[in-house]
Amino acid sequence: MVHRSLAEAIELFETGLADCRRSEDRKLIERYLAELGLILARAVLGKDILSRLPQAERLFAHSWLIDEEPFELAFAKWREFRADYEEFAVRGMTVNERLHAFSLLESYDQAISARDLDAVRRILKIVHLSEESIAQIIATIK
Repeated sequence: MVHRSLAEAIELFETGLADCRRSEDRKLIERYLAELGLILARAVLGKDILSRLPQAERLFAHSWLIDEEPFELAFAKWREFRADYEEFAVRGMTVNERLHAFSLLESYDQAISARDLDAVRRILKIVHLSEESIAQIIATIK
């Protein structure tokens, strides 16, 4: 079910591609489609894709579309998929497993050592911990 929204995002990128008039944007969207297609293939095969999501996000962030309008719905669907999948993927994981899965263990340890409670809270939100769990962890740091 979660993978359906990824497939929908891919389809929306393809629909946007049909409406796209900028050749520069068309090339970028083709790269996006290739990356998202690989992620969808891994998901369908039952492989872990959590570690691939930041790679796709970096691709989006480090390339700029001249005309984003044809792709606004696709990006919205991608963000929906990513949030839903991350939450789904970390269910049942311990805090340390979540931090490791998001490559945030070192950043978290540094924030704990510095007693930077804002950074600790931000990191724990990234790994989809509940507010109650975050409050319990922060209470042990003070």
